[in-house]
Amino acid sequence: MVIQATPLASPPDGAPDGWKAVGASLIALMLGYSTFVGITFGLFLRPLSATFGWSRTEISVGFSIASGLMMFLAPIAGMAIDRFGARRIILPAAIALGLVVSSMSLLSDQLVHFYVMYALVAITGMGTLPAGYTHIVVQWFTAKRGLALGVAMSGVGVGAVVMPLLLNYMITHHGWRSAYLMFGALVCCISVPVIILWVREPAKTRQASHHVSNDTNKPSSQPSTPSTQRFFSYILHPEQRRLVVFLFSAFALLGLASGGLLAHLVALFVDQGLLPSQASLLMSLLGVSLIVGRIGFGKLLDRFFAPHLIFLTLLGFAAGIVALLLSTNHYAYAASVVVIGMGLGAEFDFMAYLASRYFSLAAFGAVSGLMYSAFQAGAMVGPLVMGYSYDTSKNYTAGLITLAIGVVIAAIVMLKLGPYREPCAQRAD
Repeated sequence: MVIQATPLASPPDGAPDGWKAVGASLIALMLGYSTFVGITFGLFLRPLSATFGWSRTEISVGFSIASGLMMFLAPIAGMAIDRFGARRIILPAAIALGLVVSSMSLLSDQLVHFYVMYALVAITGMGTLPAGYTHIVVQWFTAKRGLALGVAMSGVGVGAVVMPLLLNYMITHHGWRSAYLMFGALVCCISVPVIILWVREPAKTRQASHHVSNDTNKPSSQPSTPSTQRFFSYILHPEQRRLVVFLFSAFALLGLASGGLLAHLVALFVDQGLLPSQASLLMSLLGVSLIVGRIGFGKLLDRFFAPHLIFLTLLGFAAGIVALLLSTNHYAYAASVVVIGMGLGAEFDFMAYLASRYFSLAAFGAVSGLMYSAFQAGAMVGPLVMGYSYDTSKNYTAGLITLAIGVVIAAIVMLKLGPYREPCAQRAD
């Protein structure tokens, strides 16, 4: 069973509408699920604990619930994007996410209420995942695909720069309830209009024609979306199975590290004597590093073999995690954050790029969704590992060591991927 993509006339990499889609994706991702759960969760950890008396492990369960649900929802969203188009999924999801986050300003002291709200964040946020935006970007770009993906995906980095500062100000001066309300309002007032205006795929006459067939010598001239059964037959084919196992295990380990760090990083800094405002500044510095990592490594992906580049990047990421254990002052923490941010920033670029180079573009949304699902499986466990480390020893040492080991293993796995497959025939450069 082969899922084959037969290119028709493709829009040029410099097409204005393509770069508009990239810019709009950047803005929308700044206020999407990844920013809200991945970047801002830690800002609410201590305020919620102080208000309701919940432990850090109990609060971390909310993060894990969202990640666990996303593990199942991401592939569904990816298949829906392949079938119906990304725009039709992204727009209603963004509206729903904004309303749900706004309603979190009404949280009660019942822990189950908090868990239900994070479950709703995952359900509504699945359409705002990076997979939808990268699905659009890879259709607009070929030779400059890595750069375009890096620019678009830097939206989460921009969110990581801006939102910790805004939310910390709101939490400090107006309370955490106002901070939730503000984030939801920004989604509805900024992200939604931008999606309506500029987030769109190329015209159908320019899109690749997708065909699912048992005979690779008989491509179809009509667009076709693979059925669920054919898709799983495709990824479980012996030629693809090894890739799937390696990629999914690697991204699960990266999710473990990312989820654990992002959920507890602010609390870790405050525990070490930093003021909440200083911790927020470090999170913003993390955001700057995310931007640099995503654009920089996105550009490098167009020039160098991705697995080798990823290996070196992840070793640096692991070193940054270890450096947190050795840091003794603000400057050392800042240096660690920069290195960690570069690694975090590159992860989703790598995910989208590898999906487009090792699998057919006809199944890009579904493959990206499954890879993101693996990432979320790890992200579901990471905050619990860090929370348990703190609750049992009053420090994060054991948790950080566990995360660093996971990243090193993921780096080694990336070296086993082998040469590009499907995408080689689709490159224009």
